[in-house]
Amino acid sequence: MSAARQWLLWLLWLRLLAATAAAASCGRNVLPPYLFPGRPCTPRASRDDLDAADAELQEEVRVGLQKGDALAAELLEHEKEVSERLNVPLFTPEYHHYLSNKASDIEKGQARGLVQDLANATALAKHISKKFNIRPAAMGDFLITIKVPADPAHVLQEPKCNASDIYRTYDGSCNNLEIPTWGMADTAYTRLVKSIYHDGINEPKRSVSGKELPNPRLLRTHLFPAGDFNDKDRSLMYMQFGQTVAHDTALSADWLGYDGIGVECCSDKATPLPCKNISIGCYPVKIPKNDEYYAPKGVSCISVARSMKKYTVGGYIGPAEGVNTNNHFIDCSFTYGSDNDKAAQLREYRRGRLRTQELPDGRKVLPQDENPVESCSLRTNGTCFFAGDGRVNQNTQLTALQTIFIREHNRLAEELYSMNEHWDDEKIYQEARRIFIAEYQHIVYNEYLPEILDEEWLEKYHLKSSKTGFGNCYNVSIHPGTFIEFTHAIFRIFHGTAQSDLIMYKDIGCPVKKVKISKWMDKPEILIQDNNLDQFLLGLTQQPATKDDKWTVSELTKNLFAVDQDYGQDLDMFDIQRGRDNGLGCYNDYREFTGHPRAKKFEDFSDLMSYEDAMSLAHFYEHPDDVELMMVMLEKRKRGLLTVHKALLIEQFYRWKCGDRFFYDYSESPYPFTEDQINEIKKITLSKLLCDNADNITRIQTNSFKLVSSKNPVVNCKDIKGVDLKKWKEDK
Repeated sequence: MSAARQWLLWLLWLRLLAATAAAASCGRNVLPPYLFPGRPCTPRASRDDLDAADAELQEEVRVGLQKGDALAAELLEHEKEVSERLNVPLFTPEYHHYLSNKASDIEKGQARGLVQDLANATALAKHISKKFNIRPAAMGDFLITIKVPADPAHVLQEPKCNASDIYRTYDGSCNNLEIPTWGMADTAYTRLVKSIYHDGINEPKRSVSGKELPNPRLLRTHLFPAGDFNDKDRSLMYMQFGQTVAHDTALSADWLGYDGIGVECCSDKATPLPCKNISIGCYPVKIPKNDEYYAPKGVSCISVARSMKKYTVGGYIGPAEGVNTNNHFIDCSFTYGSDNDKAAQLREYRRGRLRTQELPDGRKVLPQDENPVESCSLRTNGTCFFAGDGRVNQNTQLTALQTIFIREHNRLAEELYSMNEHWDDEKIYQEARRIFIAEYQHIVYNEYLPEILDEEWLEKYHLKSSKTGFGNCYNVSIHPGTFIEFTHAIFRIFHGTAQSDLIMYKDIGCPVKKVKISKWMDKPEILIQDNNLDQFLLGLTQQPATKDDKWTVSELTKNLFAVDQDYGQDLDMFDIQRGRDNGLGCYNDYREFTGHPRAKKFEDFSDLMSYEDAMSLAHFYEHPDDVELMMVMLEKRKRGLLTVHKALLIEQFYRWKCGDRFFYDYSESPYPFTEDQINEIKKITLSKLLCDNADNITRIQTNSFKLVSSKNPVVNCKDIKGVDLKKWKEDK
């Protein structure tokens, strides 16, 4: 027996002798509610339920861990054999999807260790379940209560913090000095309710009857039909800016496979693979034989890789928890990166500037990626940008916004240098970074959030900043982490506000051409041609978003990541599958969490959705507790109605703001802005950012998130107030 295994069993013995206080807890990664009632926290199984002596349980744990070692060897050999036959092929929709869920270098180094952890948790749960007749679905809770120590080499080490540091870290560590891993990159997403896995550990959930849940493609085609109905008030910027918030606060990497370069889960003919060729990280979708789009193309299988997981959260073996590759804070990590190495690669180390590349006409754009074939799936070397977040090239308008963001940092750096020539590169860089993060946070909470939440809720839950002065809602007990329900369901609802065609504008009210979003994914060269950057940016402000409803445009339901291929993927289908993969609770759980009654029959759902939509769920699901969280997409969009979707949006944005010690208007942060500086920052608008950093935009509406109207008129850029950096001028 290895020394590590002996250490595990010795520590386990000490744990088993102590009374477990965890028996009444919600679980190791489930947070207490801050704003809403929450759910009861009774474990589905615990040590107290077991009529067995400590010595007997200790022996069975030892046997279970031995089986885990054997299973790990078997799984690693299987993954090695699979990787020799199948990897994600370049130039395919699957590879473009892989680029959007690419693992960090840290995760790549942990890949094989995660297989060992998965094997330990799975084998241990299976053995204990069988030995003591515990329901498999309850084994996750049971393992949490007995606290079996994990291999120390696979447990997150607490970072060392310096309480006197005045700038936020890149990876989010040490934001909370009492629990410095809160919000840190490469940590588990938090949860609002307990996970649901069929085996209690990792296997995707099923119906309460034990049968498979409805086919996700079938659910998507019948419950979330393809269609596009323009919003009357909101511009496409509302959708696109939301994606920057999503990328800032979350990234879920796909299963890496044995060699760390992803897994292919269907054959090259888009048909199911034999079991011997399927990675343990695969969760493909079988396409119905009568599917109107895929079946005529011979497609019967869509590849879906499972998300990377951790099985050792808190230092103990237990159920799968999804991992956030990025840090969890709203801190512009898409510009600066979520680790020290990436941050260093992005810097010019001169006058505080970030790296850019200069085009032949003198314009500055994002730096070139060193490996465009791999990073953008290009057939030849070509334009492929490098930024703090690897998804920068995913779609053209996202790339356009990130170009504006890097230019804003450099604009701030240049102006700070001109006023404070005695500052060194580090000082200028950190101050420009600090100011831009503050500007971005202000835009998120004061311009973006009012487009997705009613004014009364913004006021009630302290989500909107005052027009001047400090805010001060920080609370050291508030966990700022992105919760898994948000990133894998709640925020994904806004995919439905995208457009199939992007309209480019040469001026306000002057469209010039359209481009299909699916044809330019990971192909950003169009952005640097002619005057396209400005035309895409103006398009974001002039083209309406589609309505926030259950309809999604066809480009995202059949052509996602198609690029040059004959067909693409279905985004809503993926979202349903991802929810199952990550063990999200049922829709009823979140109704209860937010203070709504659990539905006992399907018509009970009609308080938050139409009766027709509520009853349509009965055609596909066996039981109300089978209905999944993604079905919030069917909820009514009615002013004043606090749906599950709206409540969880409130909960998340509250945590990001009031759990961030460095939030821009917190007067007791380690290095607060002066009141004069805060008042300047609170003048910023997204329209001003666009005016200051586009190539040649001279006119724009006051609020870029809304369409032009009598209440939102077009104004000259020079008439829009911005941040006066003279308030940062410092005497030598």
